[in-house]
Amino acid sequence: MALNQKKLKPQIIESLRQHRMVEFALQKLGVPRQTYYRWRKEDSEFTEQCDEARQIGTDRLNDVAETGLASRLKDSLANQKYWLEHHHPDYKPRMRAPAEQHPRNEDSMPVPILGGISRKENLEIYQQLMEWRKLTEQERDRRLKGLIDQTGDDIIKLKQKA
Repeated sequence: MALNQKKLKPQIIESLRQHRMVEFALQKLGVPRQTYYRWRKEDSEFTEQCDEARQIGTDRLNDVAETGLASRLKDSLANQKYWLEHHHPDYKPRMRAPAEQHPRNEDSMPVPILGGISRKENLEIYQQLMEWRKLTEQERDRRLKGLIDQTGDDIIKLKQKA
């Protein structure tokens, strides 16, 4: 069944002006997506008109969203904060300089800080943890057993001294 392009193309364009959404316009008019994209490919003027209509539709939806947001600004601190952070330069979130807050490893990745020890000690612990992650499970078990044995020996020595 052949579709009436002369009738449907202006209706598609008008629908895109109102709603922006291609799928919505095509379903409403009963036009298959494949047909729409074939028409776009064959008719550069139709393509240009659709693109322009979608931009108008986008602007229209943005206006609706802004109106809804503006009507709720007075009642919602979260909406006010969102609006200011996205539209006013004085309220944009600021980035902190992470180099001042966290030591860095050799790959310039921030190292988590443990309280009560120096930055150098933090970095050393972090590097040891990264090395630990690279070990196989068997190697970890072997090292843990060695640490446990050493700790046990240390405890025995302390008891003997006491």
